[in-house]
Amino acid sequence: MKKAKICVLIPEIPHKKTKSPKFMHRSMKYFGLGIIVKEIQEEFNIEVPYVDYSQVGNFDIVLYSIHSVEDFYNLVFTVKTKLQAHRPNVWVGGGAGIANLEMIVDYFDYIVLGRGEGIIQDLIKGILNNDIVSSKSIIETKVYSNENPYYINYADRLYPDKIMNRKETMYGCKYNCFYCRYRYSSLPPNKRELDNKTTMPGNEETFWELEIKDGSSYTTSLDGFTEKTRYAVNKPISNQRIIDKLVAVPKLKTSVNLKVYFIAGYPFESEIDISEFIEVCRKADEIGLKNKTFIRVHVTPFSAEPSTPMQWEKMNTNINLRNMFKEFQISNGILFKGEMLQVVMPNLISSEFTLLKRAIYNRGFRADLEIVEYILIDKFMKNHNNNHTQKTQRLKEVFDLDRFVDEYPIGSHLPSSNIFSWEDPNKLVKMATQFRANSLEKV
Repeated sequence: MKKAKICVLIPEIPHKKTKSPKFMHRSMKYFGLGIIVKEIQEEFNIEVPYVDYSQVGNFDIVLYSIHSVEDFYNLVFTVKTKLQAHRPNVWVGGGAGIANLEMIVDYFDYIVLGRGEGIIQDLIKGILNNDIVSSKSIIETKVYSNENPYYINYADRLYPDKIMNRKETMYGCKYNCFYCRYRYSSLPPNKRELDNKTTMPGNEETFWELEIKDGSSYTTSLDGFTEKTRYAVNKPISNQRIIDKLVAVPKLKTSVNLKVYFIAGYPFESEIDISEFIEVCRKADEIGLKNKTFIRVHVTPFSAEPSTPMQWEKMNTNINLRNMFKEFQISNGILFKGEMLQVVMPNLISSEFTLLKRAIYNRGFRADLEIVEYILIDKFMKNHNNNHTQKTQRLKEVFDLDRFVDEYPIGSHLPSSNIFSWEDPNKLVKMATQFRANSLEKV
């Protein structure tokens, strides 16, 4: 077997503000990609460098990680504008952000679906020996079909070694929120024999497990501004429980800083009223907090994510969340200011244009790559003087976008329906039916 020359591609980024050689792309910090690089380097006794498009021609195999929707758009931009769609070597894709194979098969020769440790070595050997070992989680794109089933590969335990000086301490989620793809892209703790006491990625804590012990910054999520909304999406957190959590924090030496994520624009939310949440904060402050507490509210527009019970739902792309929340602000992003508690909302809500890009990635077929290329290459769309509202309007004038954001009958075949998780598809349909009943009855 010949000595392989393998690299990881760092993509070019449209509208990148810095040209500094010190610029570090976020993919270089991806934990999962770090695992793959480590496994290959140890197995084949080679270095696997991170390179830009100008260097990929010097390698036999090019690796690329799709961890987010932007990674996909950056890939298309790099291949189309910098490489002129020329890929003479073998390209292998992977990453937790792969949710719809239709949109990426034209950019890779092989795709690893799910966790790659344990299978990447055999794939590389097969490429070098021209003898690919078949796997339900490795897609050979030249024989890909939307009618074929493909299965997410899972890790059954935490990765034992350090990657970039970091240890994997959490993996999978034991909760069952209807909107969340992470529930299915990772193996829940109760499905593992080993390391089955861990949940959620990185430092993001679930609300139920959140325990504030010191003055560090904490991250949690509520994902609904009203109690009814949270219950409708199977995140049963009552208003009283939020109050109790804040009041229960013991007296600390420093103030408490809490980042709380919300989802807004669910299918049943044509308007969002956050006055109930503000009242919850007011009650907690009146009861009495033991520490100065600062809450930063971060809002994400609802997206119908593949492989979830809500994958068939409508996405609200006709409401301006930023403007909607402004009426609740006292001043300068402040939602509430009490004796011990202050709540602010940074102006960081994704635009309708960003949500549409996500919807196209999640629900597009291969033919829809023309829309992606139009977004990235068309002069009007690239022009910095045109804002997201104007770009959205232009996109709607040129293409029919309704199919990317419309509601579908539960169980309908979607572009992503050929990817199967650990969950029984019939169970997903049952939960989807439950959600639609919840949304009609409770909200």
